Amino acid sequence: MRYFLLLLILLICIAAYVRDKQPATWNSWTTAAGMTNLAVSPAAPDSGTLAASTDSGTPSTSVDPTAAAPVPPPVRPIPVGGLVKEGDFASGGVSWEGDVSPSPGGKGVEVKLNPSAWTRIYQTFPGDQRATYSIEVTYRLSQGLTVSQNPADYTGINKRLQIPGFENYGTFQGSPGNFYGTIGDPTSASMSMEVFSPQYGSTIRQDYQHTYPPIPPNGNDTFALCFPPGSGTVTLLTVYVMSR
Repeated sequence: MRYFLLLLILLICIAAYVRDKQPATWNSWTTAAGMTNLAVSPAAPDSGTLAASTDSGTPSTSVDPTAAAPVPPPVRPIPVGGLVKEGDFASGGVSWEGDVSPSPGGKGVEVKLNPSAWTRIYQTFPGDQRATYSIEVTYRLSQGLTVSQNPADYTGINKRLQIPGFENYGTFQGSPGNFYGTIGDPTSASMSMEVFSPQYGSTIRQDYQHTYPPIPPNGNDTFALCFPPGSGTVTLLTVYVMSR
């Protein structure tokens, strides 16, 4: 009887061990005996589930080292030329007339201000039947550039420019510090003009955009940029003229 009890206890221990440590074997035994499976194999970790972490309450973030860095928006290209030739001054301004010389840096052209007279750069081009012109000019000012503050230097600007035909076109006044832009055919008294003020004291690239009032179609039109008496240098980088 004592041996029987010892054998029963041994069988119970073996069964308990197999149930806890080898659930698959236990399931096969109980299935064969017609019993309900109670032992469950532990589930394999889910590769698509993030394991919870214990921290101080700060949410954790996951960074993919293979992810590409954000791409900055593309820089808007500055159009050059359009209706005028050599709008990028790639040939040193050979297509332009006036007080213009190649930039020593190789980019753009220079207009050196004259202490006692207006300076200018201009080009005559075939006129367009859609004679509403828009322009875009990029330029830089030299360090310490200054211009006349004498109001007398800004009277009768068109007669001071020495551009053929401009002396016959009325009289145009400006204010001290103004630059002057004009487009059209002075021989037919058909021109549009505007004065603009640059950002003095800055040597970074500046952008001048303007749409001129409509003018009647002409055979040829002239675009000119003009600068008052002063000292320093205006470096023109690009010029774009279009019509619509």
